[in-house]
Amino acid sequence: MIAKDKHSFAMRTQLVAFIFGCVESFFLHWLVFFASMQVMSYHIEHNEYGGFSVYELGVYPRSSVLAGQTRKTFVDAFDTQEQAQAAYPRADLGGADVFNTFDHLCDDVDDMEAYERDCLRDELYYE
Repeated sequence: MIAKDKHSFAMRTQLVAFIFGCVESFFLHWLVFFASMQVMSYHIEHNEYGGFSVYELGVYPRSSVLAGQTRKTFVDAFDTQEQAQAAYPRADLGGADVFNTFDHLCDDVDDMEAYERDCLRDELYYE
């Protein structure tokens, strides 16, 4: 009877350790995922159609040829600045200029395809 209890206790201990390991791994993966999707800021700027556009500034992922550089993404459009501010109260007013460079890219198409494959592989397996 004692041997059975020791065996049962060991199995329960291993099961608990396994569950905590899975939970810890799950949270670490989600932490990395959310950290990589970090938004720098929102900006409201006057657009070319007479209204106002809201843009999100973030960072290009490692799989992009612009990896690590600022990404400006259109989010929404409004007729007035007041409407845009009401919908995005934490947004900064005024345009956000983004000055990305392509200087790090090579002119050889074959090298560029290899670079993109390597970046995508790194993002899939190391994040």
